[in-house]
Amino acid sequence: MAVRYEGENNEPDLEITNEYVSKSDKRPLYGKLITLMIWHGQDPVDDWEKKRNDIIDEKYQKNRNPFIDHPEYAWLMWGNEIRIDD
Repeated sequence: MAVRYEGENNEPDLEITNEYVSKSDKRPLYGKLITLMIWHGQDPVDDWEKKRNDIIDEKYQKNRNPFIDHPEYAWLMWGNEIRIDD
């Protein structure tokens, strides 16, 4: 979501955050970066996800999820934002 929605045409610029955001907070922040990155490392891309990405590309959306094709992109994009105290 943070990669796709860049806040154009009066849309919110969705971003991953290092803080906990309450449901009443209206800022376009979501997730807890350290939790998402731990999950990303613990659940590596498997063959089922690769096949699903191929099907979605070929039959439906005509685009791919780059994080399935290149899981390392998550670390390249957000790895330097993780702090030990998170």
